[in-house]
Amino acid sequence: MNSSEKKLRPWVKGFFYLSGSVFLSGIFLGSALGVSLSSLESHAIKTSFWELFTHNVKVCLFILIIGGVTGSIYSYFIIFINGFLIGKLLCFLYSIRELKQVISGLLPHFFFEVFGLMIFSTLSSLPLFIGYQMLRTENYQLSAKFFRVLFYGLLIGFVLIFIAALIEVKISKVNF
Repeated sequence: MNSSEKKLRPWVKGFFYLSGSVFLSGIFLGSALGVSLSSLESHAIKTSFWELFTHNVKVCLFILIIGGVTGSIYSYFIIFINGFLIGKLLCFLYSIRELKQVISGLLPHFFFEVFGLMIFSTLSSLPLFIGYQMLRTENYQLSAKFFRVLFYGLLIGFVLIFIAALIEVKISKVNF
């Protein structure tokens, strides 16, 4: 195992934690800025599993591709906006005394979707890793470990997004 392979794991781990931190800061800021939502009726449109899943896959692919091109900036922007909107939603539900909707409407699929988005955000940082390694080493070559991380990251990310969409359509319910 060469030295760049040893550096891949902490790199991936660090960017995964950074994604989580950006998401949590979005929730905090969205909550701190107060309520501006007037209702959720326009947002509670019933969609099919495939519509929801393909929408989430498109978001993940945009995170992966555009995030990879922008040095993960786009990825963190999307993660932050998702957190910000959840913060606004929590604040709104609190203001109308309906926080119980979080348990039935958000929590069943929340962790699957957020971890899926965080994985794609982390994968979008891999071009930064490659660039960094190319600057440090003249003959940098992508290792089998790099491709395993990419393959399993994509696989796990898509599975999490699939499970999240399935749970969101079949289990998550908002009752107003």
